[in-house]
Amino acid sequence: MHVKDESLYILEQITDLLNLINNDQYVKVTESLTGNYIGRHIQHVIEFYDVFVNCYYTGTVDYYSKKHDKSIGKDRERAIEKVHLIKEGIKEITSDFAITMCMTHPVFGFKRDFVPSSVKRELRFNLEHAINHLLIIKRAIKASFPEIELPDNFGDLKKMDVSNISSA
Repeated sequence: MHVKDESLYILEQITDLLNLINNDQYVKVTESLTGNYIGRHIQHVIEFYDVFVNCYYTGTVDYYSKKHDKSIGKDRERAIEKVHLIKEGIKEITSDFAITMCMTHPVFGFKRDFVPSSVKRELRFNLEHAINHLLIIKRAIKASFPEIELPDNFGDLKKMDVSNISSA
């Protein structure tokens, strides 16, 4: 399952970013993030991946029920720990299979609806979601922290080393 390797690659980019910046930069509210901060974007990505990893064991994914752990968005070290745990969970994925996704939306009165999905589909969703946030972070770093030099491939799968991609 190539999406598994792609997710691990993007999560490694997040780890590299977290090791590249300091905690002040991680939590600094910036205009380039419209009054938000890098840590909040990382927290958001981690929370979605965390829900996904748990669904692999439960068979149901419900992103609306994700836990909001503000310590992830405020503490780089905590975020690094969570990314490591998520990567370990993703490494355990050995196959694609059907799961159920619970959709809950406040516009519809928080009515819950269950739709069929799959491990691969939800992993692909999380990958695309993470890439979107990394590209937002990349723009923000260029605007607010020009002293930070991100690798050219940050938020990009095109430059991924495909020589080690597994078939699982």
